[in-house]
Amino acid sequence: MTGYLTVVFFVVILLLEDVDVGLRLGWVDFVLHKLFPVVVVLDWLLDPPTTRLTARDAVAWLAYPLAWTGLTLARGAIDGWYPYPFLDPANGGYGTVAVMVVAITGAFLAIAAFWIWVGNVRGGPRPELAT
Repeated sequence: MTGYLTVVFFVVILLLEDVDVGLRLGWVDFVLHKLFPVVVVLDWLLDPPTTRLTARDAVAWLAYPLAWTGLTLARGAIDGWYPYPFLDPANGGYGTVAVMVVAITGAFLAIAAFWIWVGNVRGGPRPELAT
């Protein structure tokens, strides 16, 4: 959750700050995309995970956003609606969309690696060394 919301925070700040994504209530955008990610990060720092995390966890965390992206692109190809301009191939083609998806996926992996490191330093027990 911390990795997801950190990515959401940066995508909103860097890619969607001046874009109208159709939210009718401004406070909903603020709470969901700006306040909640900060709260979740503070929670991760104050109450880190109790188990040791690995790179395999980060790869598993990618399943949901990649599935969401695939379904979003499939739906958009059918009905022409995309939730964000950087996913809409009308704004530069599918090559541009692919570059954005790869860039956000890479950023996600870097952010996940950072949170795994923080979680392991602050929380989880060290694995037993084989003797």
